[in-house]
Amino acid sequence: MNSTPLHYLIHEPQGPITKPRKALFLLHGYGSNAQDLFGLAKPLKLDAVVFSLQAPYNVAGEGYAWYAIHFDEQQGKWSDDQQALSSVAQIDQMITQLIEEYQLDAHELHLAGFSQGAILSYALAFQKRGRFKSIAGLSGYINERITPLRPMEINVFASHGTQDQVIPFSWAEQIKQQLNLEGCRLKFCSYPTGHSLCMENFEDLIQWMRHYIGSSATTSNPS
Repeated sequence: MNSTPLHYLIHEPQGPITKPRKALFLLHGYGSNAQDLFGLAKPLKLDAVVFSLQAPYNVAGEGYAWYAIHFDEQQGKWSDDQQALSSVAQIDQMITQLIEEYQLDAHELHLAGFSQGAILSYALAFQKRGRFKSIAGLSGYINERITPLRPMEINVFASHGTQDQVIPFSWAEQIKQQLNLEGCRLKFCSYPTGHSLCMENFEDLIQWMRHYIGSSATTSNPS
């Protein structure tokens, strides 16, 4: 495992600082960087410190990946699961460091990721059973080769575009069966879009996060 600390961006909530503090960790997709999802931090208006972590592997220019995606001679593609597992361990180590550095509440940790970041959010949460209170998986799926599915108490928001040409919608739909586990509270949403986060998706995500993480805004029950 690469022991170099991950680069990250931080957004702190407005108002009086109370410690220990809740925290949300954002994991970007393949070929992106920490800036990508960081733009969501301010409009979410959460009662939590938001960290946007950057993947360790540079793939092109300012783009980074949590693990390699390879293409074979038949134009198929497959993921480097060993790199993925290494990144999961590195993310977990980084979160432990941030808990200490920023005096975070170890019982109020939340994950959210897009595409490759969503895949690793599921993997990390189930590898570290009980460490996280919620996962938001956007345009991703559950890779069972790196995700040990088992019953546990966790809130999950999963969303996907029905026209996604990068990760098939059918892969995301399997989440409903995979997370039919005791303790898992799943909200699954679909939208007539491709591999992206549309405004309706973002609004549903905001409502769900403010309910389960906390906000000064008044919201209805997202279930």
